[in-house]
Amino acid sequence: MRIITPLLQSIRRSMRPVQVEAPPTPTVPTVPTDEERRRATALADAIDAALDRGQLAQAERLAISADRLIAHAPRLVEPIARLRLAQGEPMLALDLLEQYGVSREGRRLLRVLCLLQLGRRDDAHSELLRWSRRSSAPLSARRLLALLEWSTGDDQSAMQLLLRNLRHLEDPTTLSYLLALSMSGERNELAERWAQRIRQEQISRPHDPNLTLLLDALDQHVTELNWPTAS
Repeated sequence: MRIITPLLQSIRRSMRPVQVEAPPTPTVPTVPTDEERRRATALADAIDAALDRGQLAQAERLAISADRLIAHAPRLVEPIARLRLAQGEPMLALDLLEQYGVSREGRRLLRVLCLLQLGRRDDAHSELLRWSRRSSAPLSARRLLALLEWSTGDDQSAMQLLLRNLRHLEDPTTLSYLLALSMSGERNELAERWAQRIRQEQISRPHDPNLTLLLDALDQHVTELNWPTAS
């Protein structure tokens, strides 16, 4: 009986209904208020402006203020990723971009710059090559790929990529790259043709916010070029 009693008690315990804990309720992201949206947009614009002025400390203070908003404010992702790149933190920038997705054109370009700064040149080249083959590829993707080809000495591929950008649009920045490419190869007659087209477009000096970052990633010295002024 001394043996049976503990066995019966054990059986009874095993027959008791088991208390099943309810699964945790998934966290539902909060919907930003109109005020939060306005604040996120203002912060993103302010970070961009600080970066354009080279004020990294100010941009960092703004990014810290934006930390709580970034989860539901996609507009903040790109300027903060740009800041991390400017601070020499490409891995942080890449993590941020991949966390929130790189489907947008600007984010995809920034991802390429991250890969370059991380020394993953082949990955960056492959990404740009795939992207540039599409008819929907932005002009900036082909420009960046052309700069990569140019940096490896493949002037012909760089030229073809840039010329493709001019099929349907007289893109000022592409024209400026063609001018620089022709000047570097001492093709003076061709350079003069591009200079003339630039004059016709009344371009004093095109601005590409990604150019300096890309050249830094390629470890090239950025020199000031005397672009033709509008005549």
